[in-house]
Amino acid sequence: MAWLDSERLIYAASQNSSLAIGSATGERTGDWEDWKRATESPDQPYAWPSTIPGSRFVLLTESNGENRDQLNVSILSVRDQRVAPLIHDGTNPRVASAFVLFGRSGGLFASPFDAASGQVTGSEVKLIDAVASEPNGAVQFAVAENGTLAYVSGAPVPHQDMLIWVDRTVGSTTVIRDKGEKLISPRLSAGKDRLAVTVESGAQSDIWELDDLRPGGGSLTRRTFATGEDFGAVWNPNGRQLALSSEKASDGPSLALLNRESGQISWPLEKPPAVGNWDFPT
Repeated sequence: MAWLDSERLIYAASQNSSLAIGSATGERTGDWEDWKRATESPDQPYAWPSTIPGSRFVLLTESNGENRDQLNVSILSVRDQRVAPLIHDGTNPRVASAFVLFGRSGGLFASPFDAASGQVTGSEVKLIDAVASEPNGAVQFAVAENGTLAYVSGAPVPHQDMLIWVDRTVGSTTVIRDKGEKLISPRLSAGKDRLAVTVESGAQSDIWELDDLRPGGGSLTRRTFATGEDFGAVWNPNGRQLALSSEKASDGPSLALLNRESGQISWPLEKPPAVGNWDFPT
């Protein structure tokens, strides 16, 4: 989220949504339906919009097609809603003192930038070798208009999870999967023979299943494939369905049902406009 001016905000409902512009004057912000879409492609995911003072452009981070781990810096023209590529392999752009700063592979870079034309005007240089950054592309730095820079020093933050059995009777633990993945929200089936888990990769998250819960056994099978975030799956007692949160649209997660046999996803309830995101069904 960022201010375009004293009365307008540019906003992304989530890391995988399109952008919207709306009035934020007074105590009440307009409903989502009152906000004007800021981009031509409603299904293209963007993150971290950054406005340029006195300019008609907004910098943003854009996923590169099907490769959700590849993030690029793009530039949005607010006037005609067109997004154009600006810097390949970069994230979290910000402008200060005629330069655009951005993160890449744990470092912080700067390129000469003309705010009037929205163009990079020279070669990039590396400013800092190690800036703390997240697997989703977030970079821990801030820069003032006069070029003063603040940042958190450190290597990119690793995120690797293990799946572990815990025997509550004796307090023992057994690792059943440790392959460097980012795993969240594991859920056992009613028969306790399969596991549904959310696997995150960059700005993308999907539901996967593990079919063998013995240590080191089994393989993960992907169950959701849509652009955006599918997460927080919960088993139907009959084992044939999973309830989950799914970003089928650009206005945040909605309740969804996954048929395990057909692989089809349905949305039994449409989210009312006044309701916020629906997450983590139980």
